[in-house]
Order: sequence, then structure tokens, then C-alpha cells
Amino acid sequence: MFLFVLALLPAIFSSGTGKAGSQTLTVVSFDIPGVIGTDPNGLYNQVLAQITEETGVEFELVIRPISRARKEYASGRFDCLLPLDPVFEGQHLDHLQSIPFQRARIHIFTPTGEPALRSAADLRGLRVGGQLGLPYPPEIDRAIGEDKVSDLHTLMQMLKTDRFDAIVAFTPDIYQAFKHHDVEPFSHDRENPVGIYRDSLTCQPTGRNRTLMQQVNDALTGMGRN
Repeated sequence: MFLFVLALLPAIFSSGTGKAGSQTLTVVSFDIPGVIGTDPNGLYNQVLAQITEETGVEFELVIRPISRARKEYASGRFDCLLPLDPVFEGQHLDHLQSIPFQRARIHIFTPTGEPALRSAADLRGLRVGGQLGLPYPPEIDRAIGEDKVSDLHTLMQMLKTDRFDAIVAFTPDIYQAFKHHDVEPFSHDRENPVGIYRDSLTCQPTGRNRTLMQQVNDALTGMGRN
């Protein structure tokens, strides 16, 4: 896994030893193009940088594959995990959670120009693709079955090449991917997601983290993300 340090950025990248200064949170995440990852221009990278500017709280951000990120956070190696999903959240109800960075929505996408689909019932008889490691509502997950790929770009390509009739993906992730890969947006019903999840920072329930999380939440409130 490619890890690096950008010392001049407020949101710091590191190898993730779990050791940090009193005003630093170690954060493990997974790559979502245009949202969070090794690109400092990602949406959540910029949110972290703005929190640092507002509060002085710094973030050592490490990118891992999804399953490894969750495992290493659960083992206590990192202070925080971003983003959170409801399945993982249910196993860590006593952990600290920030105000949502974004309310992620799940939509069904069909090839550009095709009719929009709005429910799991609309997926019957179709080849439906999803992404490994991401949480879907049970009825959507059943429609996807084993047809899951490792990353969003591959999922998009498989819809473009007619290997899937429809795909299920999160926004804003796929909107950022459309821009990143210069792809014309696929058909979907923007106003009617099939699920809504909170993208939050979750942290180990220590006294130090609780103090820092209060500063993080104050900054997020000031940024209008409450």
C-alpha cells in the first residue's frame, strides 16, 4: 500500500503507528476517488484540513483496503476511522462519532439515457452490480448477490460496457468519480435514494479523544455540516 507524508498540508499522511501528539488524531480510511484518499483535493481530505485550520487538531491519515481499515481500527491501532458505515457502527455503539461530514445516499444507476430505477423491485431480473465492502439495504444486497467488484471505477466501467444492467452506488462518491474520470453521469433518480447513511468520523472512546472530538464537532457545526 502506497503511504506518504505531505508535511506542508494541515491534514498529515503517515505510516500509521498509532502514536501521535496530544493534538493529533490518527485516522485510518480507504480510498474513495474524489472523496478521501491519497489525493489531498478529496472532499473529506479538505474537510479534515479545514478542521485543522479552525481548531489546531491535526489528522494523520492512512489509507488501507476497506476490510483492513476496519480491522486495524477495531484492534485499537488507530484513534479514528473515516467514513463509518451502519454495520460497523452497530458493533461499536460506545465509540465517539462526529457530526456527519456528509449524508451519503445510495442510488440505483442505469446507462445514460435509460429510465431511472427507484426500488429493489425495479431490479428484478436484471444484472445488478455493487462494490465489495460497502453496506447496502438488505433487499438491495440480495439483488446484487455475488456481483460485487473491488472499486467504483470498475463498477462504472462494467455498466458502460453492458456487463451490468444497473449498478448501486453511493453519492457523493460516484458524482466525484464522474468528474474525476470525465464520465457523463448515469441515469438515476436524484431525489429518491434507496438508502441514506451518515459519513462520520468515529473514534476510540478515550478521554483525550472525547476532548478532541468536541473541537472537531464545533468546527463541523461552524462549517454548516450539522
